[in-house]
Amino acid sequence: MIYSNLPDDPTFINTFGIYHPWRDGQNPNWDSFCDRIMDIKKQRPAGPAYFANELNQIFSNNDFTIVTVPSHNPANTTSGMKTLVKILCDGTNRVDGTECLIRHTFVPKAATGGARSIPIHLNSIRVENLNLITGREVLLLDDVTTTHSSLLACQQLLQQHNPKLVIAYALGQTAQNE
Repeated sequence: MIYSNLPDDPTFINTFGIYHPWRDGQNPNWDSFCDRIMDIKKQRPAGPAYFANELNQIFSNNDFTIVTVPSHNPANTTSGMKTLVKILCDGTNRVDGTECLIRHTFVPKAATGGARSIPIHLNSIRVENLNLITGREVLLLDDVTTTHSSLLACQQLLQQHNPKLVIAYALGQTAQNE
């Protein structure tokens, strides 16, 4: 098992904490947790190291696949999230599945006004490397979630390929009404 206390609702989105948007440095609620999220987004080493330490305390070293929600831009082939997965898989039985969900069509970034709908993600992402998903437990990771649309879409896409289980986890949940 990925971890022993599974939620009753398979569409439940787990998160570490609240992410307060940067707002050009004008958000008084910005804190060190938000700094670590920004480190992930900017591919700075402190973010992946911090979240790898946190996730390693939660998840087993058992054999499961770790997949990430792909960037809104298909040209972005590297990311702090992929670095995080590499750290999480190093020296364990976990499997790097960062090449399983592939964004094939550009979608406007949701954080800057792009649509936040499940269909836009379903129609712009394809599933590859099915051997890493079918019949396996899968941990689906995203950096920040606001409406959960990208996570839920990716979860749906993965479910089409008969994994044993898909657990969705976002590092941060966007604060509401800020």
